[in-house]
Amino acid sequence: MLEILLPININFTLDGEFSIVNLSQKIQDLEIEKIILEKFIEEYDEIIVTELCGERYKHDKKDRRYGRAGKSDRKITTLLGKSELTVDKVRDNETREIFKPVLQMLDIEPYKNFQDDISLASTDIATKSTYRDTVYIMENFLKNTLSPSTINTQVIKTGKK
Repeated sequence: MLEILLPININFTLDGEFSIVNLSQKIQDLEIEKIILEKFIEEYDEIIVTELCGERYKHDKKDRRYGRAGKSDRKITTLLGKSELTVDKVRDNETREIFKPVLQMLDIEPYKNFQDDISLASTDIATKSTYRDTVYIMENFLKNTLSPSTINTQVIKTGKK
């Protein structure tokens, strides 16, 4: 079982009238779910890399198979929106291969911007409407933009599965 504590401080100012409508809209605009996702991945990354490479800045790493190899920026798009992640890279000292363990653990494929959750949602919507209608629904209700051709590609891939 994995337990991760995410301390999050949220500050915001209400403009205009103080009402439940303004309050709920402001909270929705903060995209709290996306912030939680990014913080979780950041914490999970640190746990995995510390387990593989040992604690940061300790000098007892000579006997370890893995070592830290810097950081890398990665952009992904999920149902929660676009996220920019900074993840650790790890070097296998035996094979000299460099990999990003948190991305492997979370099944985030290299060079794939749209993740499976958004692909499945767009495929589900597209089976009930046209690709153009799906683009409209994705933009206005899920706050994600996909082109009709991307949706078509996702429908074909999902259909094969």
